[in-house]
Amino acid sequence: KMLIMTHQLSRTGAPMALFTMAKVLKEHCDILILSVEDGELRQDYIQMGIPVVISGRYWERSVIFKSVAKRFDGVVANTVLNFPAVMLLNGLEIPVFWWIHEHENYFEYGRGEIPNPHDFKDNVHVFAVGEYVQSVIREEFNYTADILRYGIPAPAQSEHIVKKDKERLCFYVVGSYGWEKGQDLMVRAYSMLPQSYKEVIKIIFVGNEKERDEDIYQMVAKLCKMEANAVMEPLMPRDKIFRKYQEADGIILTSRREVLSMAVLENMMLKKCVLVSDGSGNCSYIEDGVNGYCFENENVKDLVEKIKLIYDNRKELPVIGENAKKVYDTYFSMETFAKSVEKRVLAYII
Repeated sequence: KMLIMTHQLSRTGAPMALFTMAKVLKEHCDILILSVEDGELRQDYIQMGIPVVISGRYWERSVIFKSVAKRFDGVVANTVLNFPAVMLLNGLEIPVFWWIHEHENYFEYGRGEIPNPHDFKDNVHVFAVGEYVQSVIREEFNYTADILRYGIPAPAQSEHIVKKDKERLCFYVVGSYGWEKGQDLMVRAYSMLPQSYKEVIKIIFVGNEKERDEDIYQMVAKLCKMEANAVMEPLMPRDKIFRKYQEADGIILTSRREVLSMAVLENMMLKKCVLVSDGSGNCSYIEDGVNGYCFENENVKDLVEKIKLIYDNRKELPVIGENAKKVYDTYFSMETFAKSVEKRVLAYII
């Protein structure tokens, strides 16, 4: 029996990564999800036959929490936000797997409170979701966490979707409108493109229109009013955006700071072209011009030049897409992820 703890149940990065882990663990264990906050992902767990308990800040009822945790054969704590629960379980006779997804800001805010992994007993195992997070933990605590990357499930549909727009290259820019996601960089870059490129490159912004930075949202909205090939679309379910990705040429990640974008990995899985900021952990997996492209973080001119380069070398996009798929297969397929979970988690409890 496995207890899986999370801070929330939205269909966003870290909660979705945990959902993929639950899929793997369910093949071997009975699972209970314990979450601080509710969200749309709860229905996905229930449909998969996994019970969910919404319990607020469960670690504050420490005696009850530890009593419940001891009934399980292992505990997964998702994200750095679960550090109070990990501290309570430290030293107990139960394996605890703390899976950290966050960038350096979280550790700066929590400095003095977030425990040093060096202080844990042998029952606590600390994992970083990738090289980016591993380097953050090493910088903060001089501790090298084991890497446990997440898996990206392949889309359910098997149909081959043909790109409809033959005249233009179409790229998605996906993420909540805000400073960290850097849509303002994309706005400035597109505005700087020569008109001849604007006519053949379409940019599609997708983001949460309710939770947003108003200034950046309005920058994007203004661009889309001025430019025929810049458009905005609302958030959409995963199956729908997968279809959109398949009809497009790829994705552009302008994030100033991003641990590991699922949207980029999904596009690599679909053999699409990805252009990512080197402020993201995704850049660790990109060989420029071979399986994707990287641009210098916050360097708008470099972003402009890379967009132009992609268009000028558009005949190479199928080869780049094939190479991108190899990166997905090697590091982020569900088969690779399942083997990693079996080695790093299940080996301690079965």
